[in-house]
Formats: sequence, C-alpha cells, structure tokens
Amino acid sequence: FFKQKTAYEITYGDWSSDVCSSDLMDVGNPNNFSRLQKLYANDKSQMTNDMSAVSVSDEETLQEIRRTYERTNVILDPHTAVGVCAARKMYEDKPDVPVIIAATAHPSKFPEVIEKAIQAKIPLHPYLEKAMKGKKQAQKITADYMIWKSYLMGLKTP
Repeated sequence: FFKQKTAYEITYGDWSSDVCSSDLMDVGNPNNFSRLQKLYANDKSQMTNDMSAVSVSDEETLQEIRRTYERTNVILDPHTAVGVCAARKMYEDKPDVPVIIAATAHPSKFPEVIEKAIQAKIPLHPYLEKAMKGKKQAQKITADYMIWKSYLMGLKTP
C-alpha cells in the first residue's frame, strides 16, 4: 500500500507514518516500492495499468474482523482483515471473481485490536506462547549474502 496524490497518479516519497491497527502497514516510505519500480523499469504508465490501490481505514479493519468472525467464527488478524476488506471493495461489483487472500499473522499477536473488534479476549497461540517463554537466541553474522545463506542452510556457523 502506498500513498497517492490523485486516484491516477502513483506517488512515492518520505511521509510520516500514521499509526493504525495494522502496525506494519503504516509506513510512509514503503521499502517494497523501489522493487516494484525496478520490476517495471520505472515505467509509471505500465505500473498504473497493472496495479490499483484501495484505502482501508482502522474502522473498516475492525468492522471486517467483526464481520468475518460473526459470519464464519474465524478471527482475522488486522493485516489479513485489510486484505479481505480491500478485496471486498475492489470486487464488490464482480461477485463471481474468485479471490485468494493469504493470512499474514496470527490474531493473538494483536490482542488489543482483536478485543476491540469482537469484544472478547483470545488466548495466545500455543507456539507464540512457547516462543515468548523461551530463551532469546541470536547470532551476529557479517553482512555478506553467501555467509548468511550458508548459515541459513545449516552449512556454516557464523
């Protein structure tokens, strides 16, 4: 998601972040935008032809969490709720178009948002609870891709 000056002009710049329910979507300078620019060889016309953007407010995010929960008994995390709400907006006049939305987080990572949306507390996911009780493990490695890759593949220790 990136900011637009008009409905038809994609813009990019350094903006201050706005605090929102989807805490990683509140960036004013999205780091993935430069990847898109490179992918499209900075062809703004092609980008606007291939992409569209939808704005989803905090209130709409909460409403989507609530709506989905009431209809399906599934609790969406705020990030996924933004995606579901955006898809509803984009395809409201095309009900036969199949849409796939990948959940991006567990709702128990956002207890305040979920409680506000559905007026209920949810338990922490067992894996998340176990991780939070565990000992923090960290390894410093040099900023070298091949060393990082070897470390991840279990071929080398830092």
